[in-house]
Amino acid sequence: MKIDYDNSGHLKLCLLCEGVSLNKKTRSLVGKKYAENRYPYGRSNKVEDGLFSLPSEIVLPNDVVVGVHLRDKAPWSIKLGRKEKMELFHRDKKIANVDFAPRPGFFDKELPDKTLCQKIVVMYGLYSLSFFNRGWCYYFWINKACKFCSLNPTRDDAGKGNVAIILPDMARQAARVAFANEKKIKHIDYSAGAHENNDLGVKLQLDLVKAVKKESPDKVRHHMLTIPPDSWRLLNELKNAGLDTIAFNIEVFDRNLFRQVCPGKQLMYGYEKYFEALKKAKEIFGFKDVYCGFVGGLEPIESLLKGIIKVSEKGYTPALNVFHADPESSFSNKAHPKREYVWRMVKAQTAMYKKYKFRPIFPGGTRNSLDTEVYRGFFA
Repeated sequence: MKIDYDNSGHLKLCLLCEGVSLNKKTRSLVGKKYAENRYPYGRSNKVEDGLFSLPSEIVLPNDVVVGVHLRDKAPWSIKLGRKEKMELFHRDKKIANVDFAPRPGFFDKELPDKTLCQKIVVMYGLYSLSFFNRGWCYYFWINKACKFCSLNPTRDDAGKGNVAIILPDMARQAARVAFANEKKIKHIDYSAGAHENNDLGVKLQLDLVKAVKKESPDKVRHHMLTIPPDSWRLLNELKNAGLDTIAFNIEVFDRNLFRQVCPGKQLMYGYEKYFEALKKAKEIFGFKDVYCGFVGGLEPIESLLKGIIKVSEKGYTPALNVFHADPESSFSNKAHPKREYVWRMVKAQTAMYKKYKFRPIFPGGTRNSLDTEVYRGFFA
């Protein structure tokens, strides 16, 4: 492993593993020039960190975006320099000029019912419009939540100002406002907490796709992350509605660890059935347009590498997030992965992306994943 601080992908890897600190001056423009984090699904920082003064994402050189993970004694810091320029430091050495994600043009716009658009939809990365249409997960209610997830607790505090249930007409109106006021949108992402009924959960997301498609330009791609349905016909309906890509996240490849880390997914769907769903989805959406998500840092690296290779060989694109310990999750005290772990992860992913010509879900990348940086060749 050789980390190059002139390589933005390498910098992102380090920040995901080791965190960053921001002083008060670096937060002074958040909510004005920069986008504050709206917390539509979870959070990696503590309430006492001043959540609403934190930007949604750091923008490294070459438009590489990364999440803001505050860590005690982090070796990385961002300071406000001359002329309000942000500077990234490793200990006392300046590494690069950076920025934060710009405040979307639609954030303070109102819908006809006076609801602020930012309470319904946000930007994820620089180019993706993100709808999280169900701000709760059934698995929390039955004490079977994924151990790393903080969705329900986050929506009870930091994210309580967001609309909890986004209905189709509200989504359509928000999409109209967003497209009228933000020209960077290239992609729409649909996600939601797990529903008690797998088919109904997907059906509710399907209704959003149909509504938002009416407002979106033809070149905009549509992606969904969901718990798979029990009825395969719903996959056909999603495809026919205009969904371009779909993801089923199994999170951990090791079968026994899957049961431990994702008890709700095991109870309500099951490890084997996830792979059945991936196979069926590939028949409908095609090779490379079905994604299988893992969280790097939840299992031994040897197990994760086997998972990356297996799903790649079957034609499902591996989508990898880097674990962060959310304060209100069961894994709040779990150690974050080291540089060496994530380095091996992305090198294996790089090999598979090259071999099978995979592409990442999100244009421009996202805050906790290195998929786009792998695709762009930062780890070649």
